[in-house]
Amino acid sequence: MSVIILLAGDIGTGKTAQGMKYLDGYGMRKVLIDLEHKAQATFDAQKREGHLEDDVDIKPVRIFTPSFKVDHKATFAEVFKVQNEIITSDLYDVIIIDSVTCLRNSICSDFFCAETGNKTVGERNYVYVNEFVRQFVEPLVMYCKCRHRVLIMISHMKDIYQTISKEEKVVIGSEPAIHKELAHLADVVVELKGDAENRYSAVCTRSPVGKWTEDISDNKSLSDLFATRMII
Repeated sequence: MSVIILLAGDIGTGKTAQGMKYLDGYGMRKVLIDLEHKAQATFDAQKREGHLEDDVDIKPVRIFTPSFKVDHKATFAEVFKVQNEIITSDLYDVIIIDSVTCLRNSICSDFFCAETGNKTVGERNYVYVNEFVRQFVEPLVMYCKCRHRVLIMISHMKDIYQTISKEEKVVIGSEPAIHKELAHLADVVVELKGDAENRYSAVCTRSPVGKWTEDISDNKSLSDLFATRMII
């Protein structure tokens, strides 16, 4: 069954681990596109602590120069090379993008600056950066829908502001840091929440069965929550 999941949360809420644990123990073939260059440490910790049974094929995409600086043009090319390999190989049941926020704000933005010579993207040029992101994400979405696979798009959160005056804005909430056009592609949207006492919850803001919230402090996986609600 195809399902497109947008999994969002602040730093430290366990987004990467939840992506890896999706349908764990069923022998599913999983691949994680590691845009943040840190997924291997999460995988090793989950395995060591006994929270993960199945393997995850981790695909790091950052290319470094001999002086260990990120080669932005080579990294951008590697991102699309990995995307193409995943689609053409037709090997994986679950595909994880970690994360779409890093894809836009780091990899695609850095590539734009490297290509143009600009120091920053600039507000009016984000239309080009957003197009790069769309060209990466949409083929994976369409592939998963046509081939009945699972796609998990991991996202950070961003503040929502309300303008009080020309000089003042106030934060009134938060939302996934992903372009709304891509967010609309998701069948299920889940935000992970955590507090100082290590209590975690999954807050579903969109699904075929409506909105819901559940405590996941005991290492429940999203796929277990979905199964009990007959989402998968």
